[in-house]
Amino acid sequence: MLELSDFASFFTSEKSMYPLLDKENDYAVAFGTQRMLDFSTGRYCARNAMEALGISPQAVLMDGRLPIWPEGIVGSISHSRKLCGAVAARLDCYYSVGLDIEEVSRFSPSLWNSICTDAELAELQQMQPEFRQNRVALLFAMKEAFYKFQFPITTQYLGFKDVTIQVESERCILSVSHEKHLPGLPLIEVETNHKLVDGSIICLVFWRRNSVPEAMKIAQ
Repeated sequence: MLELSDFASFFTSEKSMYPLLDKENDYAVAFGTQRMLDFSTGRYCARNAMEALGISPQAVLMDGRLPIWPEGIVGSISHSRKLCGAVAARLDCYYSVGLDIEEVSRFSPSLWNSICTDAELAELQQMQPEFRQNRVALLFAMKEAFYKFQFPITTQYLGFKDVTIQVESERCILSVSHEKHLPGLPLIEVETNHKLVDGSIICLVFWRRNSVPEAMKIAQ
């Protein structure tokens, strides 16, 4: 999704029981088949992303459901039913990154009210019906990616109604409700990226060190 020397990504549609490193095996010993499949494929993607950065692959462990990346690296892992991916970046170049992958077809109208804020629902009503499902999938995945991105920085829990996303052509603007406070996170410097691939939406949120004021631009 990005082509930078200090940032790398790896995606695959081939889920498999890829070999895990010893400490990862210890964590995953009690997983069922599907969770192990997702976990091992996610770690396979993470190792490939690290290798693309020129970093020797290392274990990505867990603290609860939060991935713990090796020292000097920030990263994120996500998977849908068909696609799995990981992004990794150098900590001296990025504060944090967040990735989410979702299948567009799962977002039926019955889910929209639980995902969208009033402002987002009002915008949906102005759209042609055939475009609405794609938009809701984008909103959901971008909010998930933002949550993964911001939690390591702020340790704050956010719900779907706490974040409003405004999509303007090639710009995506995030705003957080006044009831939530995200210390140390200037949203003006947060960048986003999204792409539709074979029925799945891939969303990325990241914050570069020494970022510039135009950082809300989306790379298509």
